[in-house]
Amino acid sequence: MTDLIAQVRRLLERLPADSEVAKRMQRAGIQPADINALDDLARIPILKKEDLPLLQRQEGALARALPFGGLASASRVFYSPAGIFDFEARQGRHWRADQAVRAARIGAGDILLNTFSYHMTPAARMFEDSAIAAGAVVVPSGPGQIPIQLDIMRRLGVTAFVGLPSFLNMLIDAAIAQGLDWKKEFRLTRAIVGAEPISVSARRRFEQDFGIELFTVYGTADLGIVGYECESHDGWHVDDDLIVQICEPDSGIPLGNAEIGEVVATLAREFYPLVRFATGDLSRIESARCACGRPGIRLMGVLGRTNQTVKVRGMFVYPAFAQQIAQAHDWVASVRIRVEREGESDRMRVLVLPKAGAAVPADLSTLEESVRGVTKLRGNVEVVEEAIFRQSDKVIEDVRKWD
Repeated sequence: MTDLIAQVRRLLERLPADSEVAKRMQRAGIQPADINALDDLARIPILKKEDLPLLQRQEGALARALPFGGLASASRVFYSPAGIFDFEARQGRHWRADQAVRAARIGAGDILLNTFSYHMTPAARMFEDSAIAAGAVVVPSGPGQIPIQLDIMRRLGVTAFVGLPSFLNMLIDAAIAQGLDWKKEFRLTRAIVGAEPISVSARRRFEQDFGIELFTVYGTADLGIVGYECESHDGWHVDDDLIVQICEPDSGIPLGNAEIGEVVATLAREFYPLVRFATGDLSRIESARCACGRPGIRLMGVLGRTNQTVKVRGMFVYPAFAQQIAQAHDWVASVRIRVEREGESDRMRVLVLPKAGAAVPADLSTLEESVRGVTKLRGNVEVVEEAIFRQSDKVIEDVRKWD
C-alpha cells in the first residue's frame, strides 16, 4: 500500500494545473506533498461517475482527459449509453484481467468462448488479451446466436467461458432443449462471469449439475477489473494496482472494514488517471487473509447502489433514461422502469403513463424502439393507469431477489 500511495503522490505532482484532479485538490486546499498515507488520500474529494460526461465535455479536446499521453497513446475508445468515453492505452495493464484469468486457471490448452459484447463497450477486450497472453485460444463470439455458439462449443471442445451468467444459463437451457447431454457432449469446466449478480441457486446449478466452476469478477469500464474471485470463492481480491476504500456516499469519508459503503477506487496510471473515483456500488471490505493465501483486502460482493441506477444484463440503466424515453413521444406523460427476475434472467418492464386525454397508439413498436435506443436493452412496454403508476415513487425500481 505504501508503494501505491507514493505512486499516487508522484502522479499528482506531474498533473497539469488545469486537470480535473488538480482542480479538485486545489478546491480542497491539498498539495501533492500532503499525500503520504491512505488517510491523506481521503482528503481528496471523490469523483462521481455521473460527473464524467460533463467533465469530458468541459475539457474540450478529449486529449485533455488524458493528461500525459493524449489520444495518441490510446489504442481504442469505447462509448457508453451514458455518454462516457472510455479509453484503452496502447501499453501496460490497462484492463488488468490477467489476475482474474490466472485465478480461474485459464491458460495453455484452453479454448475460451468470449461472449461479452465486442461493440462499443470494453468488457470483451478486458479478457481477450489476458487470456491470449496466458496461452489460451479465444473464440470472440460475443452474445447471441445461441445455436451457432453451441455448435462451436461442441466442435472445438471449448473448455472455458467468459460473459454474463444469464447468457451461460441460456446456452445450457438451449442445449437441454435440443436433447444434448451437457456432460457428455461439452467440455466446459470453468467460467469467468460478471456484470450482473448471480443467485446462490444459479451458482449451485452451474457447479453441481453441470460441473462448471464459476469465478465472478467485479469491474467497471472506467477502472477495468477491480476485483476477482479465487479458488476459495470468498469475495473479490482487489487488483494489485488499485487502492480501494469503502466510504460514505457523497461525503467520501472512509468507513471501517465491517461497514457497508460506496466503493471508491484510485488508479494512478499516467494515461487517464482516476483518483478517488466513486463507482456508485455498495460493498464492504474483508481484511482477514483469504484461505487461498493471497494477501490484501477483499470486497464482499456488490450489496446495492447508492442511487436508483441499476445494472440490467450487464448494462447500466439510469433514471435519466426514463425521461429521455418519455420526451420522445408526445402522448407520454411519464415513464418508470421496473427490473424483475424471471428464472435466471433479468426482465425490464417499462411502465408508461399517458397524458390526460391523449390518444394511446395501438402499436407500441415505436416506443419499444425508443427503449432499445436509449437503454440498449429490450423492455416490455406496458401502458398503465395512474393508480398503478403511482404505486412506487421510484423512477427505477429494482425488485429482483437474490437468494
